[in-house]
Amino acid sequence: MEINKRMFRFLSYDLIRGVGIFWTIMLLVDIAPMVISLSRGSDFIQGPMIINQGSISFVASNFFPIFIFFVIYSLEMYYEKFSLAVGFGGTRKRFYQNLIINNIIVVLIFATIQTILLKLENLILSNSTIKPIVDFGWFNIKSDSILQIILTLSFVFLTLVSITNLIGVLQYRYSYKFWISLGIFILIIIRTSNLIGRFISRIIYHMTNIDYIIPNPNIVLVGVLIIIVTYTLGFIFIRKANIK
Repeated sequence: MEINKRMFRFLSYDLIRGVGIFWTIMLLVDIAPMVISLSRGSDFIQGPMIINQGSISFVASNFFPIFIFFVIYSLEMYYEKFSLAVGFGGTRKRFYQNLIINNIIVVLIFATIQTILLKLENLILSNSTIKPIVDFGWFNIKSDSILQIILTLSFVFLTLVSITNLIGVLQYRYSYKFWISLGIFILIIIRTSNLIGRFISRIIYHMTNIDYIIPNPNIVLVGVLIIIVTYTLGFIFIRKANIK
């Protein structure tokens, strides 16, 4: 138990600072264009935003930077944390167990902050000339509770983190060979209309289309399968990886 606690503290050592820096930057990116747009009126709207049928959300533009953060976070976990953790006597199994717990905490933090920002944005824009996006497909800012939105975003973010975690594992184990293989795989999907390409494209479409309503059990099932499969594959690949 004590070893697990030390492992968890080690993996979380830089987490609070990293999350704090990220969200400080995102707040500035969200607030600045919102203030400028509100002061100039709906005819002058600038900055990163998501526009859907005349409705606008500045905070929704955070989703792509969040994904980039998850990618960097996953790569850093293996290149900086894994080698030290295992090199100083920790087992790969303990490392991976604590990594998953750490991932869950990260997605809960991000989902909570993003939900609060979306709620605040909706409150502010609703009292202005700018029409805010209310229905995000996966959730509705007005009708859904904060807890519902947090749980929904946590599920989405955990799905993304499970994928970026696998990317981190493969990058650590295979280095540049992984990126070459990934590039070839993407080119094959783009250049062909095979079943795999259509299947992946369909998943991406449903998970990113703002007009698609999420309470579809098939999409939820796909997300659960992605989480289980990617974390399982990640452990399979990392347990035999050489320490770098």
